[in-house]
Amino acid sequence: MSMTLETAAEVGRQEGTTDATVVRFLRVTVVIGGALAVIGSAVLIANGHAGLWWSEALASLALFSVFFAVVVWLVISQQPRNAVVRTLAASAFFGGLWVVGHAGVAMVVDDPTQVLVGAESVVPADLPASAAWILMFTQPAFLLALFPLLTFGLLLFPDGRLPSARWRWVGVFAGVGMLLATVSWAWGFRPWNTAPTDESLLLDTGFVAIVLAVILSFVALVGRFRRSSGATRQQFKWIVWGASILVPTNVVGIMLGGGQFDDLIVALFMVGTAIFLVSYAIAITRYRLYDVDVVINKTVMVCGDRGWCGVGGGLG
Repeated sequence: MSMTLETAAEVGRQEGTTDATVVRFLRVTVVIGGALAVIGSAVLIANGHAGLWWSEALASLALFSVFFAVVVWLVISQQPRNAVVRTLAASAFFGGLWVVGHAGVAMVVDDPTQVLVGAESVVPADLPASAAWILMFTQPAFLLALFPLLTFGLLLFPDGRLPSARWRWVGVFAGVGMLLATVSWAWGFRPWNTAPTDESLLLDTGFVAIVLAVILSFVALVGRFRRSSGATRQQFKWIVWGASILVPTNVVGIMLGGGQFDDLIVALFMVGTAIFLVSYAIAITRYRLYDVDVVINKTVMVCGDRGWCGVGGGLG
């Protein structure tokens, strides 16, 4: 009996040590990611590229990185084994890497807008070698900042576990798709490449796999929501409420097109993104979890009978 207790105590100490290591590692990771986002943003703005920073999703990814860095720092000590929190840490790091990569390119080319707007279509051999190397190691970070959140962040929400064992293949599918797309895109930016970086069958295959994984992850999330109750259901309500704001703002932006509405489109996306991030953070941290019903009701009252409140109203 005493041996059993001693063994259990030893296992507990080992698990505690492992958790503490994970907490330290992820906190360092998100601090680096958030710092890269801030430094990259500051460099772009200081060098007269504020317009590029604002219009090319750099501001949004910087917001993602800093916000998720704060959330992970606060939550990871309570949930060190939650794979969703680890996914947020990855988004924070790679988002910052993507932003600082753009800043690096802006410092070594004469016209960074021409290179970075539609970077997937550039011919690396036409660029300075230093710019191509920077893009090779940082441009694919966009995939690793966004798509783990849209796959594993949904598939494993809220407790970091799969809905059931049969969903394991969706996670494998997402991982393989991101691996193919990331490696293929990075290789496309090799300095001696004389073809556009988006001309790759592996890249296209990886993107198809990722899109399918995103759809299936959303299906898994909906299934969990329908079966949930209590505090878990309130967590899902926060996520869906945030999405009910994010999706319409993006739809309006798409309908407005470009040109004279560029700044308005970016502003709408930033507002929608900020609201979604806050709702996701509340769902993960469970802070003021049961206020979601009040928020939903007030949203419906403000919006009245307009179509874009349909999702939020349906949650009440």
